[in-house]
Amino acid sequence: MKTFFLCSLLFLFGTWPLCAQQELTRITDGTETPADWQWAAREVSQPAKRELIQTALASRDTYPRKELVTLLTHEQLAIRLGALELLEVAADSSFSFNPWLEKNDPSNAESLVLWEEWAGLEGPITNKLSALSEDQLQSYLRDIISGKSERKRRSVRMLIPHSLPAVSAIQQFLADKPGLPQNSVLDLKEAQYL
Repeated sequence: MKTFFLCSLLFLFGTWPLCAQQELTRITDGTETPADWQWAAREVSQPAKRELIQTALASRDTYPRKELVTLLTHEQLAIRLGALELLEVAADSSFSFNPWLEKNDPSNAESLVLWEEWAGLEGPITNKLSALSEDQLQSYLRDIISGKSERKRRSVRMLIPHSLPAVSAIQQFLADKPGLPQNSVLDLKEAQYL
């Protein structure tokens, strides 16, 4: 509890990296605990921390495939979302996993099998950025206009590396759906400029 309070104060005064340094050091040098993986998954949604976490993961000898795949069934949505975000970049796929479903929802069973197979692979992670499929783009666009702020934020984050195709997809989505409610149009236009 004292550590949480101290970290909260450090965050308020702009010195939160002092607190995160312990987790990042353990993740980098391979002495991490399950709590460190949960921390990384939860905090990757924060722009200031995302780059530090991704750098720590990239500096490891092996990518923590199994550790992150295990988090896909965590009871906390924020941890499932963060784990999927890190895994999608590494695997260049989501394997159609839906983090918004409850942790043991049978709809994710096939996706979890694919993730577990991927976790068993060995070799380096290429971290290449491939083009989004039409289905992925449409899914992100639907999440942007869903009215659910967490889904919107995550979808915008996932579209940022794909700026030109994302802008084009948003333009086409707006052209194909002229009857969208004004708030949905505004959400999409906001996403274009982020």
